Amino acid sequence: EEGAEPEIDSGRPRILLAARDFPQELTTSVLWLNDSGLDIRCVRLLPYRVGGELVLDVTVLLPLPEARRYMVRIREREAEQAASTHRELDWTRDDIARLAGLVTNGFILMLLDSCAEVPGQWVELSAIRERGSPEQQARWPKRHFGIGAMGGLTRLIRRTFGRDNWPVEYDYRQGLDSRAFRMSDDIAGWWRDSRAGTAPGGQVREEG
Repeated sequence: EEGAEPEIDSGRPRILLAARDFPQELTTSVLWLNDSGLDIRCVRLLPYRVGGELVLDVTVLLPLPEARRYMVRIREREAEQAASTHRELDWTRDDIARLAGLVTNGFILMLLDSCAEVPGQWVELSAIRERGSPEQQARWPKRHFGIGAMGGLTRLIRRTFGRDNWPVEYDYRQGLDSRAFRMSDDIAGWWRDSRAGTAPGGQVREEG
C-alpha cells in the first residue's frame, strides 16, 4: 500500500551495491561484513558510448566467484561443526557423579559447592572468592580470578560429555566481579550426594 514500509521476508537479505567505482574503505568493510555472515556484492557499472549507442559494462568486483564458492563451503562447514559441537543437554545423576569424580580444581569445587548449598539462588562470583584461603585468593586476582579454571571446566565438559552447558546457570552482570551462578534443586542434590561419596578420579587443570 502507498506509504507502507517494505517487508523483508528473509532473515539474511542479499545486498547489492552498484556504482562506477568503490573506495578501498568500502570494499574493506564489505569483505569484513561478508566474513561475518552477510551477503553483500559490489558491482561496478561503467557506461561507454559506442557509435550512437550507450553500452553498460557490468563487472562483479566482490566477491569473486571463486572466493564466493570458498566462503560458502567455509560457512557450511562451520554450521555443521556448530550443530554437532555446541549442544546443550540435560544433566543426569550419573553425569553429575562422573563430573564430581573429575573436578579437583579448588575454585571450581567452591563454585559448585556454593551453588549446591543454596539451590535456586544466585551466587555472586565475589562470594565464591571470599570462601578461598588467603593463598588461593592471592592466585585469583580480583580482576580475573577463576577465569582460567572456568575455561578448564568448559573444555572438560566438552571433551568428556560432548556438551557446552555447565551444571549451573550463569548470568554475566555488570563487571567481571559481578557474575553469578545458580544450580537447580535436582542437580544440587546430586552434586551434594556425589561430593559426599565420590573420590576424585581426574582433574580440571587450574589456570590463572
